[in-house]
Amino acid sequence: MPATLQRDVKASGVRLRVAETGAGPSLILIHGLFVDHTSWDGVADALCGDYRIVAPDLPGFGQSEKPTEARFPYGIEAFASAIVDLYAGLELGRAIIVGHGLGGAIAITLAARHPELISRLVLIDQTFTRIGGQTRVQVDARVVCSSTRDLRSETEAGRFREDLYYRLNVVPVRVPSLAERRDDIPLLVQHFLKR
Repeated sequence: MPATLQRDVKASGVRLRVAETGAGPSLILIHGLFVDHTSWDGVADALCGDYRIVAPDLPGFGQSEKPTEARFPYGIEAFASAIVDLYAGLELGRAIIVGHGLGGAIAITLAARHPELISRLVLIDQTFTRIGGQTRVQVDARVVCSSTRDLRSETEAGRFREDLYYRLNVVPVRVPSLAERRDDIPLLVQHFLKR
């Protein structure tokens, strides 16, 4: 089994700790919430004979830098941008993306925004083990996605993966923009002022 190299890489202006092992096509493991890259250790060991495994700690997690929200907004889009920068910094080319929980949401965002970077997308089950924990925690969750782009058109144009589109488009709900429903603005303002 090849040795695991741990190094720091700048992405989105933030220092990320990255564990790398193996050789072959690139495979990025994106961890979930409340864990770090070590949650993938067993998976990395099993796959490093066939793939170049890259497992980053997301900003604010594990051994990566924990910048203030003024420097890093800690949202799915920001995490996805950091992974895009990581691609460039490590010269990954097209890669297989494996995401668990939060990592799955980041992977879906990457697939929507940068399909040219992804050769395959894998989303993992609904359980996790907390850092230092011994027991698996079951989470009952559903994927709810939104986009400012017309994903049907993006799919037809070849810019969004067709298989992913049909998996996500199970119960489509179109929410008109506020420009189309200006009468709702006073109700929304009242609602948020009460909070």
